Amino acid sequence: MTLFDPGLQPERTALAWRRTALSTAAAAAVLARVAQAEGDHVAVATSLVAGAVAATCWLLAGHRYERVSVSLRECGDLRHAALGPAAATLCAASLLLSLGALHLVLAGGGAS
Repeated sequence: MTLFDPGLQPERTALAWRRTALSTAAAAAVLARVAQAEGDHVAVATSLVAGAVAATCWLLAGHRYERVSVSLRECGDLRHAALGPAAATLCAASLLLSLGALHLVLAGGGAS
């Protein structure tokens, strides 16, 4: 007898990670568009890198879902399901977005 639902909880968690990665990529696209309109090339580059990091988080969420599913099926617990890589990439994307937006504001973007 299993103590967990073999698909629903890991699937919901993976969807939440992917939804967060998608919203981060959308924020990166908005920042890139605003920075491009203001002519701030540093903020554009930062937002493009943040978008790429968010896409990496999307992929890592899928890999984590597979690891969690296998770990729950084979071991009955989560000892083989590390959260670190997905969380680290999402933190990196958020930091890059923040730095790009800060540069845009401090460089005088939108003050015209």
